Amino acid sequence: MAAFTSSLSAELAGVGGGWTALDADVLGSVPISISYGIQGNGPNDRIASTGTLTFALNNSTTSAGALLGYYSPDNANLRSGWAVGIRVRMTFTFSATTYYKFIGTLETIEPIPGTRGPRSVLCTVVDWMDDAAKQKTNNIATQTSKRADEIISAVVANMTRQPISTSYSAAQLEYPYALDTAEDEATSAMTELAKAVNSDLGFLYVIGDTSAGGKLVYHDRRVRQAATTSLATLSNTMAGMTVSRSRSRIYNRVKVSVNPRRVDADATTVLYQYDAAQLLALGPSESITIYGQYRDPDQRAQRVGGVDLVTPAATTDYTFGTGPGDTSLTASLTVTATTGGNSAIIELTNGAAVTGFVTFLQIRGRGLYDYDAVTLQATDATSKTAYGEFVLSVDMPHETRQHVASSVADVFLADYKDPRTYIDGVSFWANYSDALMTAALAREPGDLVTITETVTGLSTTYFINGVSYEVIGGKQLRAAWVLAPDLETATVFILDTSTLNGAHVLGW
Repeated sequence: MAAFTSSLSAELAGVGGGWTALDADVLGSVPISISYGIQGNGPNDRIASTGTLTFALNNSTTSAGALLGYYSPDNANLRSGWAVGIRVRMTFTFSATTYYKFIGTLETIEPIPGTRGPRSVLCTVVDWMDDAAKQKTNNIATQTSKRADEIISAVVANMTRQPISTSYSAAQLEYPYALDTAEDEATSAMTELAKAVNSDLGFLYVIGDTSAGGKLVYHDRRVRQAATTSLATLSNTMAGMTVSRSRSRIYNRVKVSVNPRRVDADATTVLYQYDAAQLLALGPSESITIYGQYRDPDQRAQRVGGVDLVTPAATTDYTFGTGPGDTSLTASLTVTATTGGNSAIIELTNGAAVTGFVTFLQIRGRGLYDYDAVTLQATDATSKTAYGEFVLSVDMPHETRQHVASSVADVFLADYKDPRTYIDGVSFWANYSDALMTAALAREPGDLVTITETVTGLSTTYFINGVSYEVIGGKQLRAAWVLAPDLETATVFILDTSTLNGAHVLGW
């Protein structure tokens, strides 16, 4: 068998400053563990969770720096550049090909105290999905007539830290409005990514590759439907395999919700208004920033979205004066509004030589009201009688059309109303053969693979949803896949085709 090697490195000189190998200090007694991708395989498992890389470093005088506390952040002997927030990556090399399996941010450094202890440091690295989970949407404008991949692109572009690279398959369907329900001060980018993915019934994950790793990939629903070639086969070569046939995985009542919007006819609706009773004072040359949340004029406690926001105009949208009711300083007030889908960031600057008071301030536009979700369902009486009732709820946040919900419910009912044996995951020792090592390193989330096992009698294709690895002693590699059944093949999801019974036409 060809040689397999692994390498752990870090950007100790900062992003773009070059990679420094840490291999000499990686403790082989503690396995290096990697996990990324989608960690479930149910019908609603469509977006990756935060991927992680964990390892331990030698923190003793036998480290590469020959200094005790070489990787302890508060030790005077700390290695230059070693700090929370730097980038770390893991590569595997086999048959002259290098696979960049993980790249991410050093999240935690945990030195184990005690001069007579193990003198090691436990480290955790997280991939880009962690940035998406932590960062808020930050005032992204309402997206109009955009596909899921375009919405994902807009959310990602607004992030402070970008993935290493991206690859988005073009979805078929445009949504009238998106990101109008994102509460910019509270909603994470991950939440908005999930809304786009779930609306299109696609899949989103960070994968490795042979160039740099860390690629954010979106597969719209057609990618898996069109996959017909299995890229790897495991036939009785698994070290472990999780198999189940459970009544609780039957779904014989499927409820699918879509979310039509009510939209104001023109851009005259007051979506934000500062409470004039709370006089806002600004000293000479003083600036202040206000976050104005859009609200339903008829029920102020209810947040709404907005589109076609109007640039604030003096006297019409704001006034400035020496006290209540006075507007004499309006011309001296500079108002800059950055309007997002759910709120506006309003910067106010007093250009007068005296203290003034904001006596009136508002933001106008067309309100978007997402109050009345429409839920359609499909049921199977025979299945419910035989097994009891089990409900699957699917929400398509950006979808507005009821016939789409009806068709999706029909398809999921057909797929899940009867008992099925599921292979939830497999693991295998990659060093056993060249074929297994290639499968372990080359296959990524979204790939179609074949699993054959004699005792269970199973032989079928599955999609990889998530992957994980354990590197033991730097040489032995155990790989594992989270597997999703190859079910979503119905042409109902393809443009201009009908549902199973021909009763509804999607017109996508």
